[in-house]
Amino acid sequence: MVALALLVALGLGGLSGAIANGHSSLHEFGSLIGPFISGSFLVLIGLINLAGLVGIVRAFMRLRSVSR
Repeated sequence: MVALALLVALGLGGLSGAIANGHSSLHEFGSLIGPFISGSFLVLIGLINLAGLVGIVRAFMRLRSVSR
């Protein structure tokens, strides 16, 4: 576990120069993939919320039709 943390720290330290350079290909790639991953996560959360809302509406409609 400690070795993994050390490898990650060294890897990030090695990449910091390339990321700091605003014109490097790594910086360009990061500026494209970061928003894509964030947006995908938000869309996934939205779909989960929509599925929950559909379930709630269906249950409500069933209760309304049974009570009549």
